[in-house]
Amino acid sequence: MIAVPSGVRVVVQSASPWFGETLAARLRDDPRIAGARSVATTEQWLDGRKPGTQEVLLVDAGDDPAEARAVCEAAAAVAGVHVVAMGVGEDDPRALGLIEAGALGLVAPEASFAHVADVVAEAGQGRPSCSPRTLARVLDQIQRRDGQTSIEDPPEPLTDRQAEIAEWVAAGATNKQIARRLNLRPATVRNHVREVLRKGGLARRREVASRLPFWRTNGEEGVGLGTCVAWRS
Repeated sequence: MIAVPSGVRVVVQSASPWFGETLAARLRDDPRIAGARSVATTEQWLDGRKPGTQEVLLVDAGDDPAEARAVCEAAAAVAGVHVVAMGVGEDDPRALGLIEAGALGLVAPEASFAHVADVVAEAGQGRPSCSPRTLARVLDQIQRRDGQTSIEDPPEPLTDRQAEIAEWVAAGATNKQIARRLNLRPATVRNHVREVLRKGGLARRREVASRLPFWRTNGEEGVGLGTCVAWRS
């Protein structure tokens, strides 16, 4: 069972009050979830949000993916918030747009409650639950749109220490927090973070989560990821 960090709460955003509250109630019964509530709009969510709180926002994207994409973009910019889009599976042609907008996970319409809870748990740790193939398609789509070549070379493998720090960065920890947790000097952590970004071909810390699947697992055939470093659980 995936553990959710202490203090992470879940907000279900749905235009259907019955659906939103029913799902929130089920999530409150899960021992991995610290708490859950439902809202009808983004404004209601923001009005009830306490600054600094870590939250997973479950957005109902089935009826209006365009609106859900806008919500994902807005929520992904809020510190401590991770987004999961409901009602759209990975094979849905609208999925890539939602992931690009900031959704860390997708929940298909036919998904079981257990699967919803697992995706929420992954998002609570700042980890994408989408398959490496889907994430690669998103990156390829972005590069093609920007006039660049598609992904051909895998990211460079990380050392054990860099891999450990990459996990903390993806979870939203600052350099000082990581240094304190791992008993390292902040300057040492800063250098490791620079190497993680360089090896992943990334420009910003918040992009590290998108590369974790490549570093944790072996690439899938045809994706062009090659063999990635084994990740310690």
